[in-house]
Parts: sequence; C-alpha cells; structure tokens
Amino acid sequence: LDLSNNPFPSFPEPVVFLEQLTFLGYSQASGIHIATLPDTFDNLSQLKTLNLSSNSFSEVLSVIYNLRKLIHLDLSHN
Repeated sequence: LDLSNNPFPSFPEPVVFLEQLTFLGYSQASGIHIATLPDTFDNLSQLKTLNLSSNSFSEVLSVIYNLRKLIHLDLSHN
C-alpha cells in the first residue's frame, strides 16, 4: 500500500487494521509530514518493507521495534 505524498494531517489509523499488509509506503516528499505513529501500528505484524522517508521523525519509534518480520526500513530525510 503506497500512501506517499498524501494530504492527510496525520497517519490514518484504520490502516493498522490491514494486518496482512507486507509493504507500506508513507514517504512525504511533497505531502504533510508526520512525526508520530499510532500506538496500534505494531498490528501490522506482517510488514516486510516500511518507507517513512521525508517525514519529521526524530527517532525510531518503539512500535517499529515490534515489527518482527520487517526487513527494510527507510527513514531517510527525517
């Protein structure tokens, strides 16, 4: 699922209910930058690739550490 460069003011929490999702793109080069993820983000336990580049994260969020199947994480340009 690629939600890059979208106009959402925050991460859309209903996405965390897509529990079989293996790819999530949320790069915001020209969209609204986010700095947080919902506490329920680790419901995405099947994620293998997560692109959060070009946002406003200042650290790796703890919910990401719970994504045991994650192989590729892009936090560039944060």
